[in-house]
Amino acid sequence: MACTMLFFGGGSLIDGLSRWREPTVDTAAMLENLARASGQSEAMARVQAAGAEIAARHRQALRVDVLLTIGTALLTLYAAAAIFLGDLQARRLAVATGVAGLAVHFARLPLAINAARQLAGLGAPVLQQFLIQNGKQAPGMSPADMAIALHATVVMIPVFQAGIGCLWPLVLLLFFGGRRSRAGTARPPTAQG
Repeated sequence: MACTMLFFGGGSLIDGLSRWREPTVDTAAMLENLARASGQSEAMARVQAAGAEIAARHRQALRVDVLLTIGTALLTLYAAAAIFLGDLQARRLAVATGVAGLAVHFARLPLAINAARQLAGLGAPVLQQFLIQNGKQAPGMSPADMAIALHATVVMIPVFQAGIGCLWPLVLLLFFGGRRSRAGTARPPTAQG
């Protein structure tokens, strides 16, 4: 479990540090990559401009999000080091990491949903064009119905990301929060003599 914590904490730290200089909205970056992959240069430019506008409007909130990500990553790495060293506080640190991870994912959700709602008007046509180009349009679905469904899909992206992001903190809480983990992380008594 400690190796997995190192992997997750390191990845989160790299993500946070890479977003430190230029905070971005995750949904905008995903839609921009999709437009680029489908060759929709004008749509990519519109999504990029809208994402930059939303990021400029919410610059402070995005900075706080990046700081929370970096802080949680450092706490995760510290807890993993404590587990490797057999520290008596390792279990408490791992549980605190799980609680902090859940708090961060729930705290970033309102901003992410707000940004996704603002981007959905631009993102739905990009997704629709991408699906039509790849022959993935649902049979019997009109373009208007497809646009409505894709609008809802774009808004649900941050909710799905938060749900996936909450799995790791829940695993930490379940693994280190139970009675079995107390016995597994405690040091055996040493003979004094």
